[in-house]
Amino acid sequence: MRQDTDGLIEMAFSNRNGRTIASRIYHEGNSRVSSNIPLAAEKTPYYFFISTGGGFIEGEKYELDVNIAEEAHAIVTTQAPTYVYKCDNNIQTTQKTQLVLEENSTFEYLTDEVIPYKNSIYKQETIIHMKENANLILMDGVTAGWSADEQPFQYAKLQMKTTIFMDEELIYNDHLISEPSKNEMSALGYFEENLNYNTLIIISPQCTKEVIETIRKKLDMIETTVNYGISNLEKPGFVLRVLGKSGEENRHILMQALNHFRIEQLNYPELILSKNDSYVHS
Repeated sequence: MRQDTDGLIEMAFSNRNGRTIASRIYHEGNSRVSSNIPLAAEKTPYYFFISTGGGFIEGEKYELDVNIAEEAHAIVTTQAPTYVYKCDNNIQTTQKTQLVLEENSTFEYLTDEVIPYKNSIYKQETIIHMKENANLILMDGVTAGWSADEQPFQYAKLQMKTTIFMDEELIYNDHLISEPSKNEMSALGYFEENLNYNTLIIISPQCTKEVIETIRKKLDMIETTVNYGISNLEKPGFVLRVLGKSGEENRHILMQALNHFRIEQLNYPELILSKNDSYVHS
């Protein structure tokens, strides 16, 4: 067991004769990896990351390292939301993710929401190194949390930091810090009466301004109650941010954008994750 780590996953994907395989799967502690889950319409490797404890306990530390080799393509998601339990002793719970995307690789890392419990303290850091011609699709989110009295935003502190380097150049740096005891979470610039916040980042040589505008127009045609916005990145790519009262409705917007890009630009079929939405606060 790696020192000071309660759960560790290491994975590597390689391309062999035009087919992606998982060349390394290693896990220890409270972290597990599912077997390869067959997709109905494609042969891309698809795995779940699993927390055997059902959630993260105060002071625990988790690490995830994934390497996508040249020409490889893999999809990874979480089996369920990341539940972060109370931290009554004010000891932070942490998760660190490191992703490496080599030449012409494609990685779709589609995580469920973080659900912080009352009095929890959580820090999540995601560091990505990718080549200029790699394709990255990254999805994550956070809910208003859980408490016995069903009141939202009862957690103590939440940090979610995502840093992306392309050929060692910093191209994206986002740091969400939420402290409900210090900020009015329903105020303008925060959750604004919403309960769920989700993001989708797509970075790809094929993600031109014209492609992004097409995705924007497609989303504008959807009848929805959520608030969303697309921001172009300096490199070919965009970030889609969604605020809403329903996690399921948020993810519907994200998946519409993701699948449009998959089908029209990557020539892959529609991706259906086939997961249960019943856990989401709505």
